[in-house]
Formats: sequence, structure tokens, C-alpha cells
Amino acid sequence: MIELNTETDGGLYIGDYDNKQMIIAPYYETLMNYDDSVAYCLSLGALWKIPTKDELNFMYINKYLTVPTDKYNFMDEYYYTSSDCNEESVWVQNFYNGYITNYTKEMLLYCRPIKLLG
Repeated sequence: MIELNTETDGGLYIGDYDNKQMIIAPYYETLMNYDDSVAYCLSLGALWKIPTKDELNFMYINKYLTVPTDKYNFMDEYYYTSSDCNEESVWVQNFYNGYITNYTKEMLLYCRPIKLLG
């Protein structure tokens, strides 16, 4: 069992989600559109992905419990999810207030890749 807030597999273990260990990638301050966010996740290696709407909400709910250093901080801004709203837009979540809405995939937003292990 991995201890909460332990660095492992290129990221930080922030808790169990859906019976799997959720690892978040380090903070990356570049705004990207959706396609660039997908490419960024792929550049990190196998298993890294944009979180779903529910996975990102889990990260938001636990953000104050799971960020021991600036390396893993969250900006108080919108983050992409991989959950489509329609062909042109996806669900996004604001990490200041937790607000969930949809934006087009062309918007410049933040991306916090995750991987689920186990």
C-alpha cells in the first residue's frame, strides 16, 4: 500500500479512486487546447491521460489534502476533463470554486494528467 502524498511512477499518489491508485502528474503551467492536452499526456508515457469528469472532481475535492509541495499545486483555474459534452466541447472544472461547465476544445485551459494503477 502506498502512503498518501508519496511520489511514485512519475507523479504523486493522491488516494484511491474506483479501487485504483490515482497518481497525478507534476504541476505544468502552460495553457493548452484539448488536442495539445492529449498530446501532452501521451508525451509523459504509458497510462497517462486526461482525467474524466468524475476523476477531476475527486482531485478537486481532495486538493487540500494531497498537495504537499508547489510541484503538485493546482492553479485556481479551469482544467480539462476527457468527458465529452458533445463533438466540439468537453466538461471542465474550476479549481477555485469547483464549478463544472463545458467549454469548446479550442479553449486554452490547464491539463493535469493522471494515471490509475492497480
